Amino acid sequence: MAHENSASSPPRTDGSSPRGETRSPQTEAQSPRRVAKSDKDGQSAKRSPRRKNQRHKNTGAGHRDRRARLAAARQSQSVDVTYPANLPVSAAKDEIAAAIRDNQVVIVAGETGSGKTTQLPKICLELGLGVNGLIGHTQPRRIAARTVADRIADELGEDLGGTIGYQVRFTAQVAESTRVKVMTDGILLAELSRDKLLRDYEVIIIDEAHERSLNIDFLLGYLKEVMGKRPELKVIITSATIDPESFAAHFDDAPIIEVEGRTYPVEVRYRPLIDDEEDDDVDGPGESGSYETGPEEQTEGIIAAFDELSTEDPGDILVFLSGEREIRDTADALEAHLRGRPRLSNWEVVPLFARLSAGEQQKVFKPHSRPRLVLATNVAETSLTVPGIKYVIDVGTARISRYSNRTRVQRLPIERISQASANQRKGRSGRTSDGICIRLYSQDDFDSRPEFTDPEILRTNLASVILQMADLGFASSDKEILEFPFLTPPEAKAVRDGRTMLSELGALTSDKAGTITVTPTGRQLSLLPIDPRLARMVIAGAEAGCGGEVTIIVAALSIQDPRERPTEVRAAADEKHARFTHPGSDFLSYLNLWNYLDDQQSALTSSKFRRQCKAEFLNFVRIREWQDLVGQLRSLLGSAGIRVNKSVWRPVDASAVDNAGSSGSTSGIQGRSEAGSGSASTAKGSKATGAKATASNAAAATTGPKSANGKVGFAELSAQKRSAKKNSGQDAEKGSGQSAASARLDPHAAAIHRALLSGLLSMIGVRSERNKDYQGTRGTRFAIFPGSGLFKNKPDFVMAAELVETSRLWARTVSAIEPDWVVEAAGDLVTRQYSDPHWSKKAGGSMVYEKISLYGVTLVTDRRVGYGTFDQEAARDMFIRKGLIEGDWHEHFGFLDHNALVIDEAEALASRTRNRRVLDQDDALFEFYDERIPTTTTSAADFRAWWKKQKRRDSHLLDLTTSILLSDDSEELTASVADDFPMEWELVDGSMAKLRYSFEPGSTEDGVTVELPAAAVPLVDSDEFSWQVPGLREELVAAYIRSLPKNKRRYFVPAPDVARDILPVLTPYRGALPEVLAAHLSERAGGGGLNDLVPITVSAEDFDRDRIPPHLRIRFRVIDGTTTVGIGEDLTTLTATAKPQVRKARAKQVSFTAETGLTSWSFGALTSPDEAEVGAVPGLVDRGTSVDLIAFDTAAQARLASREALITLLSLRTNEALKYLRDGLTTDEKLVLAGHQKSSDELLHALIRAGIRNVVEAELGPAETAWVADADEFGRLETAMQATLTEMCSSLLPHLMKALRSATELDRLVSKASSLAILSNLADVQAWRGSRVTGESVAAMTGQMVRDLPRWVQAEVVRIEGMQNSPMRDKQLMDRLSGSAEAVTKKVGNRFPDLVKADWSQTVVSVPSQWRETIIMLEELRVSLYANSLGTAHPVSEKRIAKALAQL
Repeated sequence: MAHENSASSPPRTDGSSPRGETRSPQTEAQSPRRVAKSDKDGQSAKRSPRRKNQRHKNTGAGHRDRRARLAAARQSQSVDVTYPANLPVSAAKDEIAAAIRDNQVVIVAGETGSGKTTQLPKICLELGLGVNGLIGHTQPRRIAARTVADRIADELGEDLGGTIGYQVRFTAQVAESTRVKVMTDGILLAELSRDKLLRDYEVIIIDEAHERSLNIDFLLGYLKEVMGKRPELKVIITSATIDPESFAAHFDDAPIIEVEGRTYPVEVRYRPLIDDEEDDDVDGPGESGSYETGPEEQTEGIIAAFDELSTEDPGDILVFLSGEREIRDTADALEAHLRGRPRLSNWEVVPLFARLSAGEQQKVFKPHSRPRLVLATNVAETSLTVPGIKYVIDVGTARISRYSNRTRVQRLPIERISQASANQRKGRSGRTSDGICIRLYSQDDFDSRPEFTDPEILRTNLASVILQMADLGFASSDKEILEFPFLTPPEAKAVRDGRTMLSELGALTSDKAGTITVTPTGRQLSLLPIDPRLARMVIAGAEAGCGGEVTIIVAALSIQDPRERPTEVRAAADEKHARFTHPGSDFLSYLNLWNYLDDQQSALTSSKFRRQCKAEFLNFVRIREWQDLVGQLRSLLGSAGIRVNKSVWRPVDASAVDNAGSSGSTSGIQGRSEAGSGSASTAKGSKATGAKATASNAAAATTGPKSANGKVGFAELSAQKRSAKKNSGQDAEKGSGQSAASARLDPHAAAIHRALLSGLLSMIGVRSERNKDYQGTRGTRFAIFPGSGLFKNKPDFVMAAELVETSRLWARTVSAIEPDWVVEAAGDLVTRQYSDPHWSKKAGGSMVYEKISLYGVTLVTDRRVGYGTFDQEAARDMFIRKGLIEGDWHEHFGFLDHNALVIDEAEALASRTRNRRVLDQDDALFEFYDERIPTTTTSAADFRAWWKKQKRRDSHLLDLTTSILLSDDSEELTASVADDFPMEWELVDGSMAKLRYSFEPGSTEDGVTVELPAAAVPLVDSDEFSWQVPGLREELVAAYIRSLPKNKRRYFVPAPDVARDILPVLTPYRGALPEVLAAHLSERAGGGGLNDLVPITVSAEDFDRDRIPPHLRIRFRVIDGTTTVGIGEDLTTLTATAKPQVRKARAKQVSFTAETGLTSWSFGALTSPDEAEVGAVPGLVDRGTSVDLIAFDTAAQARLASREALITLLSLRTNEALKYLRDGLTTDEKLVLAGHQKSSDELLHALIRAGIRNVVEAELGPAETAWVADADEFGRLETAMQATLTEMCSSLLPHLMKALRSATELDRLVSKASSLAILSNLADVQAWRGSRVTGESVAAMTGQMVRDLPRWVQAEVVRIEGMQNSPMRDKQLMDRLSGSAEAVTKKVGNRFPDLVKADWSQTVVSVPSQWRETIIMLEELRVSLYANSLGTAHPVSEKRIAKALAQL
């Protein structure tokens, strides 16, 4: 088998057959297909059924008739058999003949040169064999098959092609009378496809079986199975003396006949290059390529051994080396050594390796007069007998072909040879006389080596044999392959690897159960007698319309390179060969050479052509072999129904490539695509065919490669366009590292390379800038071989025909490629990774960045492709969300406008109701669209095509409704939304403030926002807004409860249930919600009185407002026209912020003229506050002895202030009442009054004002609801006052006098008390007395308050007596009273900021009646606490006061 992992397998110098010989050509005498063929043009596809029928007919009686005819022809030939007496086999011929006659299998073991190869067929002839069937004689190498056949025919006195015939790949000399057919083992393997039981053969001789090639092992295993079905078949196995027992055991202890060779004693001398103690490298070759030593040490050792042997008896010396490089280096060193020593100058150094020309190889076997130093590889161990050898120098290493299952590379590492190989080398020196073998290693090293070399089946790729076994039906699974009776079973991993390669080529498929099936492509591959990779290229080329060119290249890869490089004229040869080099592709270099040879052969005579080839260092024999191989391949392809066009590609210049069309690839080296004309005739031909070549290349490209389904994919077209665009912008002078190559390939050349790539998918690489080499498949790293035309260009991506590992991994026969070609050819083999899914508005679909790699080689990075090409579900989701829902595309459909209106309506409703389904409206919309559009719709183009048809059937299919977006209870929610979530809020003066709802959790706008015109800010009652809208009130109450301190919150759990229970008993908008709620919670938890067992009182301050969710806290936005002048939750701050705008707005709205100093109703009618503009409500304000007409902010302010102003106007008309009261006073009363007033009649005026207030309230009602609009109404009120005022004041005077007398007593007690313990208590009493018993305070009272005043004063008197007896208790009572008083004061200050610093008298006349009653409750609480025996006007307590405050 081949020793390299390559599509090509050029023969080695040892003559080993490339793996391609596992396929056999179908000769006319053997193949019914060839007999049936009649279409000379190769157009056989239409006649294939007839050929199949003909073949079927020949399988029966036709075969029997043919065999009978052949047997008669062989019988008619007489054979005179003689045996050379000097051959050891001749002496054992009788023993061998008897063994063959008596046994089905015979093993013949003998040294090389014993004659077994040439004499065994003659022994079979003498036994009468070869009549009923052929004597098949296999050789592992073609050269051996031809040589052996010629030698046997010569010994029998026959012409070759008569009794003795031979067949190698594509060449056969076999007649009907032929009895012995010498052939390569690959030919016999190929014949199994039509003759599975080998009925055409009577004897099978497997020669050189000790080499254990893959072909030999497969044949041995197959013959073992066939023998049971054909007991008459004779099998002879020949082997050197290397382990013949293994063959005997394989064939059930078959007899072994050993033939002694002609050998003489051989002295072995060990001359290790380094001491064993210094050798620590026993695992593998070093960097230099030698296993244990560097090249310098090895060369020095060889020279020393030569010097030693040159002193012995005359005789040629055979030196075994590892490879060509070592041979050349050693040859140079030896020649230099010989030149420096005159006595040794007669010696001749003769190399022997694969790349030598045939003439140089034959030079070794020709007679010679000078002593020779033959430098050879391991080919000289057993295959060839070099004459005249007396001495051997063995370096102990060889390049052993090993296949790496990891890297899929056939390596040629330098390894230590086995003991058997070393002994074979030693035996070369004992053929003619006593010999000497110098081993350049120690005896201990020899003893440590393996006994035998591993069989090839354990160290090579099994693709060829697996395909053949599957095609022949021998195996349908890995298990059956492993169970096949190989002499040495292959490793399971190697079998899997070979099958993987065939799967890569599209030759095999396997199901989940592991059953192997040969594909149509695989059957086509099995018809071609070449490596599966090469066969795949030929088939792909035929399909792409470039089969002619690919066939030429494949044939070139299958033979030894016709370009010779003789050592002595290497530079001249390289110069000649450089004319054919294509800088972008070594494959096209072959085509350049082919075209040149075709032109020259047409222009020159045969003899001149031969001479020119020799002059230009071109091997004529290999050229003929190349041409014959091309013809044979074309014939075989035609027989298989595959049409191959004639090669039309010719090199064209870059401009011609540009004009040839854009259908091909744009890779190549710009400006350098022609190979160069090596002669005048070539140049002339180029001129004549230049335009024609361009046209033909472009035309051929129209039938060029397509994707696997016959169409060029979108990704490939896009990649070509991008590549063309990129290359068009590149500098024409740019050097190495360009995409694909430095030169552009014409379309036809690109098609050629795509076809070649189909068989080389695992032979690609991408350039690594960091390491200056190429990253290959499966983790390999390689460099371009220096002999390649691309060695200096270093394109980004390359493919190679072979990767060979010597001192490093080299890529040979290389071409630049486009990565998109690999993607197309690899199909499902590539690994695609996708990242960053994103939406493309322009494309109207989702895209991803694609990374494509093959076996670890990155081909494409960051290519944008449609997401739906690989993940339809995710792409569809993104299309629905981004396109249909978010509208991020350029499409427009009628249903989208309709849906936008519905969404706006639903969002408005959801913001008010805080419907969480609409918060996630994208999910609701997604569900809506997901249920209606097809699962295959992933882009705007898909949707457009579907909707065009769908809207004809149902144009409203995609129309939304509000109920789809809202929750299941949306209908009920919609019905109550107007009440629970109003759009306006009525202010205290009846005006309306707009409410804005937002449902954006986390946003500062989330919740309810009240829009207040700047002019209406003073009208806003913050307590009223503390109640929230009804729809959120229950949630707000629960939030307040949760915000309580833990020690109080635990009384009210669960908070939602408590809120639900307590909310119905609360009266909305009566006071601030926190205060009302605190009062109710205190009542619910037991109060907090002194006698409570669990004292707990909840106050408004206990609520932590920061813990209230933002959406439950009302926000205020103050606007002036369209401008927002303030926004926030603190209305007081906003009021201060909005003052300039308020004044500005009020000035615009006032429709009357303010007046001052009024003492009568002389200003006309007053507009009702409810009808006045906000901020410009007309009203009267008290100035003491007169009133002013001004504008108030709110109706409530106007009403309260106007009430006191009315009392002032009325008091200016009470002279008669004052005179009456003065005249009626007693002396004592006068003295009491004089002791408590600052001016004359102060208290009487105050009493009259209190009486007027009583009359006005009786006539008009509370100030907050009553209004006097004009002079008439004022006159009627004055009349009513005059009628009752005197009587009213007379009834109040006794109460006032009583209160004054008690105040006198109080003053006396305070002044008398001197205890420091009650000092603060007395101060509190004095402060109270100074604010309650004065002219200003009496003037602010109502009649009822004047009547209660004596009791209030008396309570303080009682208190004095109590505090002296129990100061601490009075202190506690004072603290309790202070708590309630502070709460009232704070509440008043919050609601009426102007009264924060007002005294008691001003406060009670400036607040509504409900507020005044709460203030009076404080007076009654004093009585209750300090003098409970006096009684109170009504029940009173701190709790009641708190509850009353909460209602305000």
